[in-house]
Amino acid sequence: MIADIAEPRLLGSAFGMNNMIGEIGAVLSPAVSGALRNATGGWEAAVFLDAGLIACAALLCVREAAKSRVLRREEEPRFTREPRPTRVRVGPA
Repeated sequence: MIADIAEPRLLGSAFGMNNMIGEIGAVLSPAVSGALRNATGGWEAAVFLDAGLIACAALLCVREAAKSRVLRREEEPRFTREPRPTRVRVGPA
């Protein structure tokens, strides 16, 4: 989905940001969940926080996908330059 939403010239940055956000969540989630469990005595607060974050992320994803060319089915060329001609060898290899 990232490749469909991001501009071709920004694909590397888009994938990098996606990976960074995922890794930040993987690092912070255990610490925040543990702190909430210690503060409240149960896992309910951590589960509800996670559910709220997932719901917000889903809404943002739907909003961005609606603004992008993915749902509008607009075709955009994937490559902006002509492909290079292949070299053909003539003679013995």
